[in-house]
Amino acid sequence: MTAFLTWYLILQLLGLIALPIAFRVLRHLPDRGYTLSKALGLLLTGYGLWLLVSLGFLRNTRIAIVFVMLLVAACAAYLGFAQRAELWAFLNRNRRLILVVEALFFVSFALWTAYRAYTPQLDHTEKPMELAFLNAIRRSATFPPHDPWLAGYPISYYYFGYVMAATLIKLSGVPAAVGFNVMIGLLFALTVVGAFGITYNLVRISNLQSPISNLQSPKARNWRLEIRDWAFALLGPLFVAVIGNLEGFLDVLHSRGIGSAQFWAWLDILDINTPPVPNGWIPTRNWWWWRASRVITQRDLLGRHVEIIDEFPFFSFMLGDMHPHVLALPFVMLALGCALNILAGVGQEEEWLPVPRFTPQALLLPLIVGSFVFLHSWDLPTYFALIVAAYGMRRYLERGTVRSEWLRDVASFAVWLGGVGLLLFLPYLVGPRPYVGGIGLVGIIKTKLRHYAVMFGPFLFVTGSLLLARIGPWWRAVREEGVTTATWGIALIALPIAGLCLLLGWWAAAFMAVFLGFTVVVLFHDLRRIAVRTAPAAEPVGEPAMTAELSNPHSAIRNPKSEIATLFALLLITTAVALTFATEFVFVRDRFGTRMNTVFKLYYQAWVMLAIAAAFGVPHLLRRWRGLPRAVWATALIALVLMGMVYPVAAGYTRANRFRGPATLDGLAYLKASRPAEYAAIRWLNEHVPDAPVILEAPGNSYRADTSRFSSATGLPTLLGWDFHEVQWREPVPEMNQRQADAATIYQSTDIRQVRQLLDKYGIEYVVVGPTERAKYGLTPAQIEKFDRFMERVFDRDGVRIYRYRGVASHLPPG
Repeated sequence: MTAFLTWYLILQLLGLIALPIAFRVLRHLPDRGYTLSKALGLLLTGYGLWLLVSLGFLRNTRIAIVFVMLLVAACAAYLGFAQRAELWAFLNRNRRLILVVEALFFVSFALWTAYRAYTPQLDHTEKPMELAFLNAIRRSATFPPHDPWLAGYPISYYYFGYVMAATLIKLSGVPAAVGFNVMIGLLFALTVVGAFGITYNLVRISNLQSPISNLQSPKARNWRLEIRDWAFALLGPLFVAVIGNLEGFLDVLHSRGIGSAQFWAWLDILDINTPPVPNGWIPTRNWWWWRASRVITQRDLLGRHVEIIDEFPFFSFMLGDMHPHVLALPFVMLALGCALNILAGVGQEEEWLPVPRFTPQALLLPLIVGSFVFLHSWDLPTYFALIVAAYGMRRYLERGTVRSEWLRDVASFAVWLGGVGLLLFLPYLVGPRPYVGGIGLVGIIKTKLRHYAVMFGPFLFVTGSLLLARIGPWWRAVREEGVTTATWGIALIALPIAGLCLLLGWWAAAFMAVFLGFTVVVLFHDLRRIAVRTAPAAEPVGEPAMTAELSNPHSAIRNPKSEIATLFALLLITTAVALTFATEFVFVRDRFGTRMNTVFKLYYQAWVMLAIAAAFGVPHLLRRWRGLPRAVWATALIALVLMGMVYPVAAGYTRANRFRGPATLDGLAYLKASRPAEYAAIRWLNEHVPDAPVILEAPGNSYRADTSRFSSATGLPTLLGWDFHEVQWREPVPEMNQRQADAATIYQSTDIRQVRQLLDKYGIEYVVVGPTERAKYGLTPAQIEKFDRFMERVFDRDGVRIYRYRGVASHLPPG
């Protein structure tokens, strides 16, 4: 409880510090960036600390963190003072919105932190690795931090998210094993509030039916309308962070014995592709909820199963892995907010356009985009392209045409955004980075359409309906104006691709091609239609001075700015479907050699964008349709949403062990109960060993929680941790096999001179002898007691010993 309250207060402070910056930079959003201010404050503080420590101006200490916070606060105060009257007026007018946002943040943070207390163990999947990173960064006085699983080397991974998490752990003073679980709760809350904010802004923008409503003060808005907007905005977090895919619903049906054997065999999702046997409403097989992240069943030409990962946010939060794709989610919301802010500013004067200058707006945008290279590199191309596309759409709306000036404008913006963004993270780029082996081609085995529908069903229903609703306006334009060149071009590309996919039996790829093609056609049509009314003759949208036609509240023509929300939703749909379509043909090569991670990362991005677009599409379509069509559509939507909610309810209940047992946020409490001597040894190391001397424990195998435990729980660098993870993270290290052999020699040899030479070679100061080492190397009493002849036994309890070697020659990297 104390850890939660401490973190809550810290985030409130970070949000308050960043609010003037968000208010200035995201000024075209109805909420002025308030819902994104906490994520922005965390980003700016983490970036400032990392940069100043990396450049050698600061050490990684609590005092340095406070100094950076004061520095950010000073910059924010400078901006806030210049707009203090406007900021105060906004806060005063939007008190009810602020209360709703703060209540949503507190409740989501508290609930998910409480949920983590029922499943806190950091002993499976990627959690030992992530805990190792957190502890290593916490111990590192300088950056880049040391690699806890390869002594003498820095971390070769995108670790910025861990820097921010370790910053909060260090600032709050909680143990890393506790902070880990609180951070998962915080990531959930920041994602929930961010998704709420994006959806709220879209709904509010789409409600601008006329210039008069655009200029209305929030005080003039009806209380019931505000509640309606908040209710629709809650669809954002529901779709992004809470709902699951349809596998959970299908798994429950299978467990209940519903459906024929032929149906389940045709569906072909592993674990439920066998004849169903009635066994209750909730599946009982071990980790049944895991299958939802492996919906896409793929086999090679020999019929062998090829694993494909298709995680989604709720699964990630429930699993509790603090992996980069989860750490990046709040900042994905921030990037989406920036893209919407750019598009919503159509027709407005900008001090940083058309040529970017060193202003808060011009620098913050590259910082947010560039952070993805260090947060989660897979997100960088997607959100860079999305923001550039939003900017290009805005400039087209303002110019009304695509000419050389428009191309130069968009190109200069892209160069500025990408160039400055990467420059801001240059200290990371010049260091070691994760291994990438180029681009590979996917074979003839593709995604099945039924699996694609199980993955994205509710979102495809809403976004597909949104597109169908645009058929009427598009078809009228075709009859009046003819088929545009853009439509012909898209049709000539999309239709042959879809036809070829159908001939080859690639139904999902054909569906994606048609869906993508029609989305782009509608997007181009709407862009062209709105541009006619906004540029170049019309006055800036949202300003008091407008043309007579637009200023007339009885005009049949809607305020063009109200249609920005629809354009943005179409842009999200286009990007999301393009990402999933790309995974059918190409993948990024890694150590696995398959498209497993490519589908994983790009589907995750597609989920977020389709979820936001669907959350906006629901109120948009309910407002557009009337009578029986709306009732039928709403009934189908409710049914799909309820099917999607089966997973979080049933899986969440199972994952938390049905909420039985004591609740704790200590991720190592399980170790205290199962291996108290090891727990005591780890605690001794954390309390008595400062800085980051090298320790030796038995090198571990990936995903084995009983290995590399000491380096994970302390952050002290060990000779070699999870070996295959190190292979994934970096270019091959020649002496990795040698380290395996040398570790065995240190433990098994009774030649003290040989052992001392190896300890000196790697700069090892502490040697752990526990059950894992005894079992792995079959240690005899003589092999263990040799350490007593030249080392100090500093810890000894129930078969766990720690020896200290005081003859360390150096801590230089081997080789």
